[in-house]
Amino acid sequence: MNAYPRVWPLLPLSLALLIACGESEPTLVSYEDEGEVCLNRSLQADDAPLQEGAPLSVRVELPVCLSSSCTSAPVTSCELSLEDHTITLSSHASYLDTSQPLGSCTADCGLLFAECELPALAAGQYTLIHGEHTYTFAIPSEPVGCLEPTAD
Repeated sequence: MNAYPRVWPLLPLSLALLIACGESEPTLVSYEDEGEVCLNRSLQADDAPLQEGAPLSVRVELPVCLSSSCTSAPVTSCELSLEDHTITLSSHASYLDTSQPLGSCTADCGLLFAECELPALAAGQYTLIHGEHTYTFAIPSEPVGCLEPTAD
């Protein structure tokens, strides 16, 4: 004898509602003018020196690790403008967070970064502005990797 005969017909409906509530829409995660600013950085080689007359590669690295099972649609862009010895960097990055509240994500870690380039630069001291941060560097110089913001 079952003490709860009226509960059994409701059980499949309850489970379906519980599963449906666990499904959530992807969330757009965006970054505007954020991230570490790195110069002449490449995935295939060590950081390169900054040389007079050579193009300057700028890479904005975002502070996020993308799991292939819980993120999708990564988009990045950046633009550089040069006036005198001041470089203004604008960057954007976004992705969809598809993780579920009670789900788990794979431990793989994809980097999110934007890359852009300036044509050959003359020797001298340069200021780079990115969002709220200001950086300085010289051309020519040894590899600098990622820049540290100057103190206000």
